[in-house]
Amino acid sequence: MPSALSHRGILAAILAVAMAAIFTVDASEASAQVEGKRVEFTVTVDSASDAGDEDSELRVLRQRERTKEVISRIEHRLDAIGIPSHRVRAVDEVRIRVTVYGDHDARAIKSTVIPSGSLEIRPVMVDGSHWIEIAAELPEGVELRPEPGAFRTDRLFLFSHSAQALRRAINMVDRPDSSIKIFPHNDGWRAVELAAPAATERDIENSSLKRTPAGIPYVRAILSSDAAQTVRSAAAGHDSRHLAIVLDGEVVALQRFSRRNFSESLDIDPPAHLRSSTARTNWSYQVGGRLAAAIPLRLAELQE
Repeated sequence: MPSALSHRGILAAILAVAMAAIFTVDASEASAQVEGKRVEFTVTVDSASDAGDEDSELRVLRQRERTKEVISRIEHRLDAIGIPSHRVRAVDEVRIRVTVYGDHDARAIKSTVIPSGSLEIRPVMVDGSHWIEIAAELPEGVELRPEPGAFRTDRLFLFSHSAQALRRAINMVDRPDSSIKIFPHNDGWRAVELAAPAATERDIENSSLKRTPAGIPYVRAILSSDAAQTVRSAAAGHDSRHLAIVLDGEVVALQRFSRRNFSESLDIDPPAHLRSSTARTNWSYQVGGRLAAAIPLRLAELQE
């Protein structure tokens, strides 16, 4: 007859096998859930409407080449931001199916893939004399503030807790529409007056998402040496303390400028108002991806 110790050993072995089976099932289910997470959507590529009287068969072939090029650029964007698990394929000559595997924010992925990636790097102007001229007429809730770190009292900008009120104030000065933007500042919004573009997406040789030793994401964009010199000279000529990174018409970052330290390698940090790790990562996806490959054709998400 087996001893009591033997019985206990057999019972322990049975329990161990049972627990192992339970944990194996749980791990398998968890793995399946992670693998099952994805962002999936379809975009349409602007058709080759400039083909004129071109033969219909040739027009289709031309459109397929355009779509093939867009697929290559979307893949390059996703690779640049460190998303290796993705599939981008043509459904037909004008539709592309994008599948990104993993737990990602759908809006961030779509904002990485769909916009054209039109870039302007523009020095930020520091002359606030025109703001002083309208100071007495400013709408309620709009005020003048000194540029951070500025020693001269004429370096001023408009600030408001209301974006709408700030836009009304901006419209009071006679400036081209594209020269004054608004950007989040502290707990409100500030006016950012921009000089002419000193570099565009054509001057970007490479872009990728990086992380600090603490895990904070940022975007590294490499400018051509000629573009870097142009940006340096333009910013210094305007005595600018910041460069505005304008992506698809929106100021996405204000980058500190130092003529002595400026180089071809431009490290663009997420704006200070983005405090959570998720928000910073999503910002880096959208900016890093679009800077990695411009897509001059118009893409639109197909609602399914």
